[in-house]
Amino acid sequence: MLEQEPKPEVNLEEELRKRGWMIEKIDKEKEPWSQCQKSDCFEDADWFIEGGFYCPKHKDWMLNELKETQENIDIKRKERSEKSKKI
Repeated sequence: MLEQEPKPEVNLEEELRKRGWMIEKIDKEKEPWSQCQKSDCFEDADWFIEGGFYCPKHKDWMLNELKETQENIDIKRKERSEKSKKI
């Protein structure tokens, strides 16, 4: 029996960037006083994601929010495409 090659791990951050989402590491020299925008978090932000600043702890939370949003967009596009094929 042939061994299957392991599938490469999908990097959520890279996947979202390829789909057009803005995810950038903050240049601390340009944005030295950036603070995480998640409620009740007073940590320094290291990431600028889709118009908001996020600390490393909340970066994954925001990436998962974007993933869910992208999945919803993909579903709506598919539904729209199928609907237009029926017309």
